Amino acid sequence: MEVNRHFDVQWIRQLLQTHLFHQQLSAPQSPWTTSSYVWGAPIPTSTIVCNGRPFEVTENLYGALLQFRTLEVGTDPEAFKCFWINVICINQGNNAKKSTQVPLMASIYRVVTNVTMWLGPSSRDSSFAMTAWN
Repeated sequence: MEVNRHFDVQWIRQLLQTHLFHQQLSAPQSPWTTSSYVWGAPIPTSTIVCNGRPFEVTENLYGALLQFRTLEVGTDPEAFKCFWINVICINQGNNAKKSTQVPLMASIYRVVTNVTMWLGPSSRDSSFAMTAWN
């Protein structure tokens, strides 16, 4: 995704930082998690940094990423966290690539260490919903 705005270097350093890398399904390099989240409005409204470049995401994905980065990984709160997030890992603007990647999603979900879900920010009914879920 090409962003046509000029971004201040200090501002970029304050953003949520992510990195894309290749991971073998048959031999993952580190434990990893897939995410499932409520998509919400399809228009990007927030910016993260992906591989050093601004990358626009939806408000719901941004909220999910903020929550996911607080998840504990082992005993180190600053430990590396590896997530597979379809809208970031699959180029949504390239239908040819998307058509080859989407069929792999079942394999991805089979080999991950964890699956996280983000239903959105809490509301006054959240505790009721979580009680019913349990």
